[in-house]
Amino acid sequence: MKKMIKMIGLMSFSALLVVGSVHAAEDAPRNQGNELSPNQGSNECGLGWQVTKQKTLMGTSTRGTTNYYLSPTWSMTSGTSGCQKHDFAKKDEEAVKYVASNFYPLTAEMAEGRGEYLAGLAQVMGCSDSVASNFGQATQKSFKAITNNADAYETLQNVKHVIENNAILSQNCSATI
Repeated sequence: MKKMIKMIGLMSFSALLVVGSVHAAEDAPRNQGNELSPNQGSNECGLGWQVTKQKTLMGTSTRGTTNYYLSPTWSMTSGTSGCQKHDFAKKDEEAVKYVASNFYPLTAEMAEGRGEYLAGLAQVMGCSDSVASNFGQATQKSFKAITNNADAYETLQNVKHVIENNAILSQNCSATI
């Protein structure tokens, strides 16, 4: 019986915290411009906010469940579903689009260490033409680390790590992490 009372008390306390955070979010100052304020961040974005904007316990639960299963991460990087595009996404936008739209032929060429898709990626990563063969060799050497169960964004980040850890490429490519 004591465990049941403790559990009900804990659940009630948790519910009060959720309600309190919802009211605090309502009262937080909003930035009306395109820049993110420290208080706003990526609040009120994602598919959950498209489903319901009600600031009630039921609305919060619905949004939380929706955003748990359909994470707003893509919305934050693409600037959709009410999210503002973050600076890191703007910086990598061209490279992410390139890797995503050419993913399969690009990864095949990484395994070979050469090819026109791979040369295109080197160009998008800001590598000079003089290091194109080094880029191909480095991606071939690190192929498993770059593509191991990775999606397009993770593949791009892994390529950036390869560039950063290669003395020649880090000097001749402008891509940064």
